[in-house]
Amino acid sequence: MRAKIPLPRMSKMDLAWRTDKTVYLPGKNMFEAEPALTICSDASSTGWGAVCSETSTGMTWTYKESSRHINVLELQVAFNALQAFTGWKNNSKIMLRLDNPTAVSYINRVGARGPMH
Repeated sequence: MRAKIPLPRMSKMDLAWRTDKTVYLPGKNMFEAEPALTICSDASSTGWGAVCSETSTGMTWTYKESSRHINVLELQVAFNALQAFTGWKNNSKIMLRLDNPTAVSYINRVGARGPMH
């Protein structure tokens, strides 16, 4: 069965920007073309590392940290990398490259619906 569900007024107002031609031009990217920074990060059970331009950072995990699930470690590395390389950036587009699909999904959805391990 198909049914139309009317949107609440506030939802319509939130979506109104999409039809504003001063904000959106068909065929044009709505966002800046290039990120201000690209950060690559990775985690293992022994430590983590991150690279931005030609600068790198990383450390070994403590015993307690190393016992955490790899998905949690990957998210921690992303956080550590952002802190290390973007402390001076405000309102900038950052490309964060991760090789863990669960961590990428978690970040893209701005959180998870269930508990992380």
